[in-house]
Amino acid sequence: MKKMRAKPKKRRLPGFLRKIWRLIERFFDFFGRLFEQLARKWRLSISLKITFTFVILTWFLVNVFRGFGPEASGFFFTIIGLPLIAIFGRRAVDYLLLPIKDMTETAREISGSKLERRIDVGEAQDELQDMAIIFNQMLDRIETSVEEQKAFISHASHELRTPLAVIDGYSNLLDRWGKEDPAVRDEAISAIKNETTSMKNLIEKLLTISRMDAATRTVERSTVDVQALIREVIEETMVMNDETPTFIGNAEALNLSADRLLIKEVLRILVDNAIKYTPIEGVISLKAFERPGTGLIIIQDTGCGIAPRHLARLFDSFYRADDSRTRNTGGSGLGLAIAKRIIELHGGSITVQSEEGDGTRFTIELPIV
Repeated sequence: MKKMRAKPKKRRLPGFLRKIWRLIERFFDFFGRLFEQLARKWRLSISLKITFTFVILTWFLVNVFRGFGPEASGFFFTIIGLPLIAIFGRRAVDYLLLPIKDMTETAREISGSKLERRIDVGEAQDELQDMAIIFNQMLDRIETSVEEQKAFISHASHELRTPLAVIDGYSNLLDRWGKEDPAVRDEAISAIKNETTSMKNLIEKLLTISRMDAATRTVERSTVDVQALIREVIEETMVMNDETPTFIGNAEALNLSADRLLIKEVLRILVDNAIKYTPIEGVISLKAFERPGTGLIIIQDTGCGIAPRHLARLFDSFYRADDSRTRNTGGSGLGLAIAKRIIELHGGSITVQSEEGDGTRFTIELPIV
């Protein structure tokens, strides 16, 4: 029979070393709690926390081994003290950098369909807390952006579905009865053409919004004579519309540093919007004047106005103050969103003031030459 080997006994540290080890653990347990309280109160940085940890640990061990005498203290400090500094220093650093591990785990769990996770900021008052706050704010912005994109796609799909349904319906009507009935054929062809034009305009606006959001649209700045531009927009609008409200152009000599085509597009959007909701006997006025460092353009109408509850979201994509009224006037809910993006692209601002039954006033501020 084979002889059973006795299990080797676990080596235990000498008695004086065990006492030193327990003393160090107790000291650092107390010191750790005290240090954490002071760090929160004084908002110590991570580098200072690590530096203080090693300084205090070294000071403590030097004083412990000093009791062995001048010659032995140096030996014991080299053989025992330095490894202890390395062990406890590593534990202290791991504890201080624990939020980075949490941040890494949270980042691994985040995906396009799971953006609600956030890092626990905790009670620390250091760079890691600042990093966690900034990281959470970044996730908030990403989540908001993703939700806006989903809403944009949903609205765009809905807007395109309506003209497609009309085209499909009239195509079936044309196929069944249009071949023999000229009246049905003409009606179907006219409706299909109108809906095709509507879809084309909508797609162009969607592409414009997309370019603005992606910052791929460049601003070709030049000196823009606002007085001449307002006159041009009014004349073209009156030519394109058989009946319009009365236009009043009251623009002072004003030169802006802007992209002329884009600013003209903004004026057209606002003027077309005013025409839709202003009766023939109403008035639409366009004013322009200079204020120190800024040029102001004001488009005001005497139309039906907008309820206060709608004003905050008036520049949102696809937002309509009145769905039924917008369908009757042929709007897509994108014009004002495009206008705002163009103005912001120029470093300016656009605001709206309105009351139901008392007209609407849009104010544009842009940098002057």
